Amino acid sequence: MFRNFLAINAVLFIIASFLGAELYGTLNRRMEVPTEPPVTTEKTETRGDEKRAPFVSPKSFDIIASANLFNPDRTSKKEEEKVVATPQPKNQPKLFGTILIGDRKLAILEDPGTRERKTFGLNESVGGYRISEISENKVVLSWSGEEVTIQLREDKGVKPLPQRTLPQKTVQRRTAPRAPRDQSAEQRRRRRPRRTRTNVPAPPSHAETLESEER
Repeated sequence: MFRNFLAINAVLFIIASFLGAELYGTLNRRMEVPTEPPVTTEKTETRGDEKRAPFVSPKSFDIIASANLFNPDRTSKKEEEKVVATPQPKNQPKLFGTILIGDRKLAILEDPGTRERKTFGLNESVGGYRISEISENKVVLSWSGEEVTIQLREDKGVKPLPQRTLPQKTVQRRTAPRAPRDQSAEQRRRRRPRRTRTNVPAPPSHAETLESEER
């Protein structure tokens, strides 16, 4: 038994040594293979790109001159456009009514540009303004950080027609002159017109009187 055990160990040792020698040989072969350094490959790639780069014309550098990059007080065009603020609208919207139903708030406004009356809600724009608040009798509009309050119009936008006043006719009443109190009764009688008698027979003539006497 002991001899068999030694024989098996000897065979295993021989196999292990053989495998170790083969592994050592393969490792030496890999170490001896020349490899290109990564730096040289990058240089070759950049050289190829330089050969393929197109020709750049001098006119392409005119943008640098127009931008005035060397000026210490330079500002970009985008910043200048942001600084310029929009002018405030001349005419303000007119409020003709409000609708408050629970959390829903609407305002009846007239656009000064189109003269159209529409319903607008919160955060909607009308006439260049933004609606920030809607209450029962007023609306608050905001523009560039400023607030404008518009009260509800009492006339509801209906202008009453002007009433025409007719000229009054002056009637002159004629009154008889009153007699002074100091006048006597005789003077009053003289001033009174005489009454003319009607149906009175005429007096007989002179011939008729003679005939009557002869009879």
